[in-house]
Amino acid sequence: MPLKFSLILIGGGHAHVYILKECGSSRWRSLCQKHDVEVNVILITRDVHTPYSGMLPGFVAGHYTYEEMHIDLEKLCRSSNVAVHHAEACRITYDASPLPSGKVFCRNEGSPLCFDALSIDVGSSPSPIHSSIIDNTKIISVKPISQFCEFYLRMWESDTTSTPEPQQSSEVEYKNEETENLKNSLNTDKSPDALEASNPLQVVIVGGGAGGVELALSVQYHLQNKMQRSVDMTLVTRGSSLLSEHNVGVQEKIKRILQQRKVKVIYDCPVSKAENNFLVSEFQIEADSETCRKIPFDYCIFCTTATGATWLKENTPFPCSDRGFLLINDTFQVIDHPGVFAAGDCCDSIDHPRPKAGVFAVRAGPPLFTNLKLYIEHYATVQKRKRPSESQISTPSLIHYTPQSNFLGLLSTGDNFAIASYGSLFSWQGRWVWKWKDRIDRKWMKKYTDDIL
Repeated sequence: MPLKFSLILIGGGHAHVYILKECGSSRWRSLCQKHDVEVNVILITRDVHTPYSGMLPGFVAGHYTYEEMHIDLEKLCRSSNVAVHHAEACRITYDASPLPSGKVFCRNEGSPLCFDALSIDVGSSPSPIHSSIIDNTKIISVKPISQFCEFYLRMWESDTTSTPEPQQSSEVEYKNEETENLKNSLNTDKSPDALEASNPLQVVIVGGGAGGVELALSVQYHLQNKMQRSVDMTLVTRGSSLLSEHNVGVQEKIKRILQQRKVKVIYDCPVSKAENNFLVSEFQIEADSETCRKIPFDYCIFCTTATGATWLKENTPFPCSDRGFLLINDTFQVIDHPGVFAAGDCCDSIDHPRPKAGVFAVRAGPPLFTNLKLYIEHYATVQKRKRPSESQISTPSLIHYTPQSNFLGLLSTGDNFAIASYGSLFSWQGRWVWKWKDRIDRKWMKKYTDDIL
């Protein structure tokens, strides 16, 4: 009789989609045959369509459809003989002896699912915000992305009587300052006079990182060029600058583009709450006094620093950082919990801290898959020993992974134009960068969509 092993994957993040596809590979079948083990793989997921975050700005700008930027997890699992449990995990228990095991509890379900190994890739959650912001129907957080995409598709319905067919439009050409001045106006399908005469939508994006900047420019492009609407776009950040995680060259390029596109930027403005159609920023200017600033909006999108999912910190025995991210080592195992792995934005590596970026989640897939295979091999070997020692049980031989220190950053400006950065010195811009980014994104998606039977 083959040895039975239960592997549970929670979440359909970028690393997990790689594992889901590999579960149908010859390498996976060889592992099971070699060690005479029957591995039952279960994916627990709240959403059966998982978004690819790299294509979000293009989706917002209208360049990609909902289907083009989402992976059908049921189809992917079906091709790899992986069971899908359509539910939301909410609690995990763990028993370290004699071999690690545990149970996953799902919301509104009585019976838990048991595991011999567990991997978590659920992304991040919005930072805690005031209830007045959460309850406002004109405000949405970009996290979780799946919910944001559905909201965005309905976002402008009440403000647009009809959606015209997209027309060919002339777009802004961003030139290097050393060779040519930037153009002074954004050409759209409507004349500038017509746009000015219409009642502009006031859209506010909160967040001064790459996500906030990309959203501001992509939403503006979508409204002006695809939906024929005039828009007053405002970008609000609590910091004194934008794109602090990128080099100075990128910051300067983005600053010029925002000025060219007439996007208003408000610095040093932490948003504390919402009052009707106003964002309220309360900040202290002297030791004994506070001032208040109100920013009007018709629609508002929050793209601020994220945190870990609350339930991971409150309803599991696993160690988490102050911001609620699972703590892992360089084998992707959760600290002091053999057999429990994590990848993507839901965790922080104590050995190699890195920023939350999609490139790290994507590249975590192959080494995480390797370590899951090695852990299953270790489990099967231990089970076949009559009297394994404690050291043999607790010390599987896993690979140690060091993510790259520098990475390629590609920022879309919405209008088939993009900026690339690498490390602290290099930056490029142009329509060729957008074509490069588009080719990279479509190639990655093709592996999990068109190439799946």
